[in-house]
Amino acid sequence: MQVSNIVFMLRRQPKHKALSDSLIIDRTLRRNQELGRLIQEAEQRGSLEQRVLALIPEKFRDAFRLIGIEQGTLQLQCHSAAIATRLRMQQQQLTRQLSQRLQQPIHSLKIAIRPTAGKRKQTQNTLSLSQENAQALLQEAGQTEDKALRAILQRLASHAKD
Repeated sequence: MQVSNIVFMLRRQPKHKALSDSLIIDRTLRRNQELGRLIQEAEQRGSLEQRVLALIPEKFRDAFRLIGIEQGTLQLQCHSAAIATRLRMQQQQLTRQLSQRLQQPIHSLKIAIRPTAGKRKQTQNTLSLSQENAQALLQEAGQTEDKALRAILQRLASHAKD
């Protein structure tokens, strides 16, 4: 073997360029038609949900999720019975608008109540402890013989508002 051939063989071979994500997805979808169908259905469902939720009053939108449309019945899921009742009061107007927007007949509205269905707003603790109350807690902690209770009272007093 000649030296030039050996040097050529020892050189690092060029790496292949990484395929773009969209090319990889395209190849995968061509190979697996079922996956492609599922992705297409998910995109259609997302689009449908956006169109349906756009007609729900803005202050209630986060409370609802689209389940589907079956035989002219729009099926929604809500975390609150009170909010669902308020939407039911607007059922005729909503079904008429949906029929026009979706170009398919919507005759009724069915709302399932699931307490964890919507996104609940987290409430922030707005209670505060005054300096006067914190001082009273510290005095009580000083007079208490129980060590665990003393530690709890001191920790509670440390949350006083400055």
